[in-house]
Amino acid sequence: MILAELTTYLAANGIGTTGTDLFYGPLQEQYPDVVTLVNVYGGSPDEPAMGDPIAAPGKSARLEFQHVQLLFRGAANDTDGPLTRALSARDAMLKVLSSTLSGTYYLAIEPLQDPFFLSMDKNYRLSYVFNARCTKEPS
Repeated sequence: MILAELTTYLAANGIGTTGTDLFYGPLQEQYPDVVTLVNVYGGSPDEPAMGDPIAAPGKSARLEFQHVQLLFRGAANDTDGPLTRALSARDAMLKVLSSTLSGTYYLAIEPLQDPFFLSMDKNYRLSYVFNARCTKEPS
C-alpha cells in the first residue's frame, strides 16, 4: 500500500518516526503537535497491463499514477520546524528514481510544487504541505 511504503521511506530518511510523529491518513485530534502526515488523493488513471509480460502477475495495471499530499505541522508559533521538515521530505522524494520501496518498484516521485503554507489552527500550530505524483508498479 502506497501510504505505508511512503511513511516507511520517510522514516528511513529521518523525516519522523512511524507511529510517533509520522502517520498516514487524515489528521486526528490525538496526534502530537509536531506531526507529519501522508495522504493519498486521486491521480491519473492506471496504465493497463494488457498482457504485458513485464506487469506484475495477476495485476490488471502495469503502472499506477497516484498523487499524495504530505502535511507538516509544527508546535505553536513554530514556522521553521514544519517548513524544514517539508523541504527535507521533498528532497527525499526527489531521490526516488527507479527505486524499490518496501518491495514495490517506483519509477519516480515528483513533487508538484514546493512546500507552501496551508493554515494555522486555533492553537497557533502552522501547517505546510506539498503534493507529489508517484509513478509506480501496483503494490
